[in-house]
Amino acid sequence: MKYILKIDISGIQKFIFDIPSKNAAKQLKARSFYVYSLTHIVFQMLKAKIGTDKVTEIYNGGGNLFVYVESNQEVLEEFRKELEQQDFQGVLFPFVSFVEVKGNFKEDMQNLSREVLKVKLQRKFDLKEFEQIKPIDWADFTKNLVKNNGFVVEKGQASGGQIYLQDYVIAFKGNNFENNVLNKLPVDRDGSITELLSISKNVSEEADEKIAALKMDVDNLGLLFRNKEEQEYREISQKMERFFSKDLYQKVLKSRIEKQELYPVFAGGDDLFLIGSWDKIIEIAAEINEAFRVFQKELNLEKPLTLSAGIVLGNPKYPLIRLAEEAEKALDLAKNYREDKNSVCVFGEPMGWEEMAQCVGIKNKLLDLVVNKGESRSLLQRIKSSDLGFRSVQDKMMDTNKIDLPKVYRLKYYLRNAKTEENRKILTEIFDTYAEDLLSDFLHEGTKSNPAKYVVAARLTELLTKNKSK
Repeated sequence: MKYILKIDISGIQKFIFDIPSKNAAKQLKARSFYVYSLTHIVFQMLKAKIGTDKVTEIYNGGGNLFVYVESNQEVLEEFRKELEQQDFQGVLFPFVSFVEVKGNFKEDMQNLSREVLKVKLQRKFDLKEFEQIKPIDWADFTKNLVKNNGFVVEKGQASGGQIYLQDYVIAFKGNNFENNVLNKLPVDRDGSITELLSISKNVSEEADEKIAALKMDVDNLGLLFRNKEEQEYREISQKMERFFSKDLYQKVLKSRIEKQELYPVFAGGDDLFLIGSWDKIIEIAAEINEAFRVFQKELNLEKPLTLSAGIVLGNPKYPLIRLAEEAEKALDLAKNYREDKNSVCVFGEPMGWEEMAQCVGIKNKLLDLVVNKGESRSLLQRIKSSDLGFRSVQDKMMDTNKIDLPKVYRLKYYLRNAKTEENRKILTEIFDTYAEDLLSDFLHEGTKSNPAKYVVAARLTELLTKNKSK
């Protein structure tokens, strides 16, 4: 009998990020690669159990494995139990779900999705999953990962901190790391992995020394796949994997990694998680979105695919699990901002990508005013404070359903102390547009917009000039 089977590794975020911030760079990539490699090992275990010619891969990546198997329910249940008894380094857990193939790929995948939810709800907790039989030296593994050119899954006993499951191990052989972000990390001159503290210092001159986390994924991909036949599903999945793991590395990430501005925790499948110098992450997010916009055109879909992103800033000593959780929340805010998603969230403020570009443009004007045209950094604080006034006006609009135009436009006089007439003109232009955006947002005219982009621009400028001499 033919089944479609899914392996879904859970607990990934906790496993990768719930580690001490000190020397975290020596572990993050290895832990991420461990998750990536697990389904490759499981694929070999499944072929050994059922027969190489009876297992056909549909998709493998990002902690998920989809395959066709020709077997029976008893054998698959047995395989599930064997897999659950393996050592997954304490936190991770493999959910195994399968349904009988009925002949219609779209319906089979929908049935499988329902079965996955059912299996997850029926999970039985076993203390054995928290045992660590053979702990891996993650720092040592990271060194080996970075200096090698590829990996294969081999049958044999684990030794020297190898990744393993049952009788299978990951051996560093081959060249499948070539032009692939899988094993790429920033390194210091002595060959050691660049720590997050050092990355935080690779910011613009006079800028605050912080790191930022960037989490991005493709919008509505599940909805897209729900309506695809098998061949198209495979093709889109393969192209998506190539874009995130290879094309993106070569076009956007490689130079940033080599400059020690970026630490790619993972990128593959349909998502990514990057940590880097905060000001570079702002730039990288826009570059990735543009690269994806160009890439998705080759898929020839009826409706273009888009990306959403969450960006959070923090001290390099900030707990990484908190940073990851906050990035996830920021991504959720971005995806819930507009019906079509296609947005980014910075400082807790979601906005469309075109708004983010406008925000960067405003930031550049403010930066020029402060750095080159004599304005004090207190200007930035006044803009941030004006947000309270704008929000007060907006709240009153919502309560009374009336627009107090004079009050809206008087708010720009928070900035009446500009140093020169030229500066005053620039600021007046900024605040006139600010007020118009606020009113447009209230009136729901055109595409939804967030007037807070002006305050975000001021906050970015403030961080870029944190160490500016008076």
